[in-house]
Amino acid sequence: MPEDFGRWEPADWQAFVDARSRVTEPSTVRKVVASVRRLITFSPVLTGVPALEDPWPGKSSAQVAESVWTDELATPAIPPEVWWPLLRAAWAYIDRFAQDILAERDRRQFEPVSGLPPQMDSDRELDDWLADPRTSIPLNARNRGEARRGEVNWRRASRIPTDGRTPVLFAAERRHGLKRRQRVLDWLAETGRSHIGPVREPYFAPPAGKRLANSDRVLREWLGNPDNLMFRHTMSITAAQEPDGEIALGLQLEHAARRAMANRTTLAYGKPDAKWVKEFDNQLQVAAAKKMVSLLQARRAGQTIAVGPGAARFHAGLDKVNDVMDQAGTLRAQVADKRLEITLLRDEFADLHLGTVNHCLWNAPTAECQNQLSRDQRGQAPLLGACQPSRCRNSVLTLAHEPIWRMEKADLLKLLKNKLSKPRREQALARLAEVRSATAQCDKMKENA
Repeated sequence: MPEDFGRWEPADWQAFVDARSRVTEPSTVRKVVASVRRLITFSPVLTGVPALEDPWPGKSSAQVAESVWTDELATPAIPPEVWWPLLRAAWAYIDRFAQDILAERDRRQFEPVSGLPPQMDSDRELDDWLADPRTSIPLNARNRGEARRGEVNWRRASRIPTDGRTPVLFAAERRHGLKRRQRVLDWLAETGRSHIGPVREPYFAPPAGKRLANSDRVLREWLGNPDNLMFRHTMSITAAQEPDGEIALGLQLEHAARRAMANRTTLAYGKPDAKWVKEFDNQLQVAAAKKMVSLLQARRAGQTIAVGPGAARFHAGLDKVNDVMDQAGTLRAQVADKRLEITLLRDEFADLHLGTVNHCLWNAPTAECQNQLSRDQRGQAPLLGACQPSRCRNSVLTLAHEPIWRMEKADLLKLLKNKLSKPRREQALARLAEVRSATAQCDKMKENA
């Protein structure tokens, strides 16, 4: 952008605000916009600054701040090492404890109302909690909304003395909640006992014998100060990996009515961070390994299960896995055969890419598809659409691919019955020769099966 503010276009001012939005909170972006407008207001009396015009006429600073866009969301995603244990724990409550929880709810509905009024009962619980020498007040581990790092986590603090009964013991909207907050703040100023993260013991323990294993330290730390927006971001990342995921996200995130910004915002929600990229890569490897188990078992029986330029390397990899399986008697006794097979296949074929026409044993230096790219773009990933299955040394065909090649052969024979130009006929004949080579290899493979 020009050094002279007088030469800045509205797009330059917007780009400046967009850049600030990538490294600051929305409230700070509003202050940046307000500062720009103050510069514009005083520009006629500032030395060396020409008279400037408002680049956002008719918009408030808040509206300008909300219109910025970046492909990086301020809210982080829940890390995979927290997400999967969290899902397992949530499902355990549904699968194992739902019946007990519903039964307890029904029992309490028919209990006669007795004892102290709820307000007095809550005050008594707060008294007991503050009188306990082990009590420590939970603080926010990070900034979240209006709550700042180091301030009391009131929702968490509400659940501890009430044994998980209510999250609004200290609700700021209620007179009694404000009084209880002041009591806690006075107590905290006097004792100084506080901590960041979860309490030392869960505030709501499942029944004995059904208690979940809670050895995941990272999960426990995260649960000390969860952020609902992180759930939204993480669900968006996982949903975006599915077919038509962008459409589903647009509807779920209510972006459908604002499509001008929705496409970019939706994509930002679905964009995985570095940890999730690694996680999805691992999941793809596991999925590929699961599909190869039947090939591994057929190879163990001595069958030829692949043809093509890369078949020898493919067979060698499968034979290596079978050798490890045969030699790992102790390991097989500890791990189910299929699970062990999947693990070994995933490690042996980490760069395998499954395809409809063929499989790719990705190896950049020998990949024919990379010849379609400029030198600075080569070696990153295979281009399956540009694959030359009959020539590439990474190509492998199995019987699962045979129907596709048979259909292409029939299509080519039908095409050649028509009147074609000489170049097109030569091209079709050359392709037919490649297809016939592939189907002939498939026939030979079936003979050896």
